Amino acid sequence: MSNASKSTNNQKFRIDNSIEKKKYRSRYDRLLNILFHSDEIPSDLYTQMNLSYENFKNAIKTLRKRNLIKTITNNRIIGYRLASGGKKLVHEINYMKYAICLDEKKDQHFTQMKYRNRKRQFAYLYALLDRVGITYESFLKPPLSRSSIKEDRVYFYTALEFKRMLGIESTVFMGSRTLGFFIGKGKIISVYRTNQLLKTFGSEESSLIYSLKQSYNISVSEAILICDNDEAVIDITNQIVQGASYEKKSSINTGNYNNFYVISSGDNFSSCFNDLYKDHRSEEQELIASYSINTSDKDSRGRKRVLIATGTIEEGNPILVCPGYINVVILRRLLLNSKGKRSYIICKERDKNYITQVSKNYNIGIINI
Repeated sequence: MSNASKSTNNQKFRIDNSIEKKKYRSRYDRLLNILFHSDEIPSDLYTQMNLSYENFKNAIKTLRKRNLIKTITNNRIIGYRLASGGKKLVHEINYMKYAICLDEKKDQHFTQMKYRNRKRQFAYLYALLDRVGITYESFLKPPLSRSSIKEDRVYFYTALEFKRMLGIESTVFMGSRTLGFFIGKGKIISVYRTNQLLKTFGSEESSLIYSLKQSYNISVSEAILICDNDEAVIDITNQIVQGASYEKKSSINTGNYNNFYVISSGDNFSSCFNDLYKDHRSEEQELIASYSINTSDKDSRGRKRVLIATGTIEEGNPILVCPGYINVVILRRLLLNSKGKRSYIICKERDKNYITQVSKNYNIGIINI
């Protein structure tokens, strides 16, 4: 990612629990906490926070003057790391509280862009998690264990935290691009993040899924890919549907995940995220009845449901019902099967523009609810 644009017209997020719940006393606390956990703050992190460029720049300037952070530049990409005073501060605040933040640091490799890019993605992610109120700090969440999945709340655990728990078995994470996992409410959801371009998923992700299933005795079939904005969601979904990057140099897939969600880090993130944990079967029953959808498919409890090629509307036109957020794996199948007879998709008003843009080159009708 290049240097941040020096625009003072930064997006203001409606949802920001880091402010409403007063998690931080100041913007300095907020930036330092993200830095403690991510290792690097990108120069455009303010775009994921309720900070203008000017306020962000002034905060960075103050932290530099106090010798708490320092600037790092490599390949003309600017970021900020802890300076000697910042590392000392970690110990002074509460070493046991932040010990994990200084553990296993690989300073000698920090200028490598692959390492830097991953840490910067963590910073963007933590800024988002602050806004939506999802806990990621080790000292604020239950220790990671095989019972963590039963927690009533959802917490974010990093891939490194999993590696520490798995011990010798942690080699399964080698090559994986996952940042970590949302755990709780009976689910494990793999978390990935990107800006605009999507790299294909390799065999490492499949191995990771298998290992987690063995460790937790639960099917790990869901993943979430977080993007900067709605435009990136549309671009990346198009890449997945086409099965190729825009450069056509590599095939694009969603690994072995049966449920794959591409979600913007904007204000709709909270609503989309909650959809992943909500049972939408009652809503689906109501929609099947309301639109007189013909379907013979039923779930394990005998309730009607609509899957790909199992439901029709009007004169036998295929239809898919999506009362929750859109699963890209299912969406891709619908679009690729719509080259003949016109197909329909029922989705939330929230997702109408997204689906309209992705399906504009296909024979799709959209019904919003």
